[in-house]
Amino acid sequence: MLPLKWVQNSLHDRITSDELFHFVGHGRPADHEANFGVLSKVLRTGCISHPPHDGTAGRIGYTVTWNKHLEDETLIVPTVTCFADIPKNALSIHISKYGAFGVALSRSLLVARGARPVTYIPLSSGDWMSLSGRGLLRDIEAIRKGFSIRVIEPCKECLPKSRTYGKEPSTFEEAIAAVEEILDKEFLPFLKPFNSELSDCDADNFYMEREWRKYGNMKFRASDVTTVVVAKGYEERLLVEFPEYADRILPISI
Repeated sequence: MLPLKWVQNSLHDRITSDELFHFVGHGRPADHEANFGVLSKVLRTGCISHPPHDGTAGRIGYTVTWNKHLEDETLIVPTVTCFADIPKNALSIHISKYGAFGVALSRSLLVARGARPVTYIPLSSGDWMSLSGRGLLRDIEAIRKGFSIRVIEPCKECLPKSRTYGKEPSTFEEAIAAVEEILDKEFLPFLKPFNSELSDCDADNFYMEREWRKYGNMKFRASDVTTVVVAKGYEERLLVEFPEYADRILPISI
């Protein structure tokens, strides 16, 4: 049996969280005014959204561009919203990249809405011809493109346009269509390459995000929110607009 002190310390220093965070400052972490404006819109509409940020339930889908690549996540672009599985006491690196304005929802709620972790693929300078990293991604990409050219295209006119989830395909054509959908919707969009040789604080080291993805927008109620993060000095402004979050505001010093 583990000593009680060890169990208590491990709970205090845990590396996963019961709440998942969405920060709104991608590409402009230091622009507090713009990020406060986006956070206000998120809380006002009750919606964490993917482009075009229309406040609806969003779309479940993806775009395939065959001359693009898995390595930079442009081959398949899904309509997902993203969340970070990071405890409050370890948010500093993430905030330095995405700004100090965000909202957290319980992990159990996001799981119930279909969110799940991505699969990280570490890249390194020596992996071009290996069975890992870039070599692995290029092999997966080549197989997927070959599958499209050699199997899907010749059968395109006879493939079913829909299927019943959980039902085993009963024909050759149903099996082809099902494999294509699983690859393009459920597998490839959840691969997340990252440069493993960068420091943890580098903006391009995505591993530290501990990312989860969910298809469609994330609609929520005020009661669903576990934490609202703002830069220190913005607490009063948030309270004026959203007094219902008074007991859940986490001010962050940058």
